[in-house]
Amino acid sequence: MYNSAYFSKRYKIIKKIGTGGMSSVYLCVDKNINKKWAVKKLSESTLFYSNLSSDGSISNPEIELLKSLDYYMFPGISDAFIEDGKICIVTDYIEGQTLSSYLKTNGALPVEVALSYFKELLYALEYLHTRDNPILYLDMKPANIMIRPDGSIRLIDFGIAGSILLKSKSIGSIGYSPPEQYIEGARLSEKSDIFALGMTLYEMLTGKKPDSDLSIQRKKINSMRIGKSIKQLILLCIREDMESRPSINQIKEYLNRRKRREKGALPVAVITCIVSILFIFLVFFAYEKNNRQLKEEYRTEMIKKVSENMENGEYSREAIRIICGYIDGNFLDKESDEKYSYEVARYYFYTEKDYARAKVYFSRLSTDKFPEVNGYITVCNKMSSFDGNEEKMADLMKAEVEN
Repeated sequence: MYNSAYFSKRYKIIKKIGTGGMSSVYLCVDKNINKKWAVKKLSESTLFYSNLSSDGSISNPEIELLKSLDYYMFPGISDAFIEDGKICIVTDYIEGQTLSSYLKTNGALPVEVALSYFKELLYALEYLHTRDNPILYLDMKPANIMIRPDGSIRLIDFGIAGSILLKSKSIGSIGYSPPEQYIEGARLSEKSDIFALGMTLYEMLTGKKPDSDLSIQRKKINSMRIGKSIKQLILLCIREDMESRPSINQIKEYLNRRKRREKGALPVAVITCIVSILFIFLVFFAYEKNNRQLKEEYRTEMIKKVSENMENGEYSREAIRIICGYIDGNFLDKESDEKYSYEVARYYFYTEKDYARAKVYFSRLSTDKFPEVNGYITVCNKMSSFDGNEEKMADLMKAEVEN
């Protein structure tokens, strides 16, 4: 069984990026390959419905589900282990921000952008529902949808997803989950996911969270300043009676009819295209702003850790290892990246005499800002064929670097 020693040896926690009732999620770096991953640490209670084998392998419903998925909208799983009595699941790190966070900051999405996202989510559900062993997602909401820097979306968190044969265990997200999901032992179906998808579309179009009281929610939908066909679509999806909600194929046909009605309306199409492009630019600039703030936090965090590992005012091997993790993980702004790449390169050159690694970090630098870099790189190259004459090599190093 894997333990905390395995975790600390293999992964370095950078920052907590999410938390929920049953888990916490951390941004980590794999020390072996310098790659960012999302590590989800489940609550201790999940061990009760997990299987642990003598060879250290572990499985539970979420792990097995993630292993079976092969669709661009879902993160891939790369590792799973036990740390301090808790299951840890390592998945692809999806850069960006949650749709919930975006809506809170920027308000409602343009109609066509919201519908575009709605369709992608609809097809993601279709993939789950039509598998050989169909799966219900059961937790569709903006907080589980990531907007990437390029404006595309991904669906995360399969913590309560499960077999289509499931009966309700009274779990879900208030305002998004359908009534049957709160009735102990009630039957669930694909249309349970359709309800939550309808509520998600409402929030995308208004920027407001749905109401848990369906009668109030229907009034809010009817008062929306939006086309009648979209209101009707949402109302169909959130019908209280599960069987009367539309199927995925019926929703696709509904959207196709709407598209055919609007076909030929060139001015509307042009405006929609412009709005969509502007939205993507807004997402990009908002992301860049958040990214700059995040990198400043990383730089401050790195400096603190490095200072704790200095030896007599000089970089220790551990301090250099910490800096390399932040550089290789692309966690620093350009100016800090250059500054610390130079420091790391000189450390490997003079202290460790590891010229191959020194060359890697010297090669990251601009010769306009660091004109001596070419001399260092020349020396690093020549050291690869060093004939053993240390005195001769020392003279060569001095001459190349000074020139």
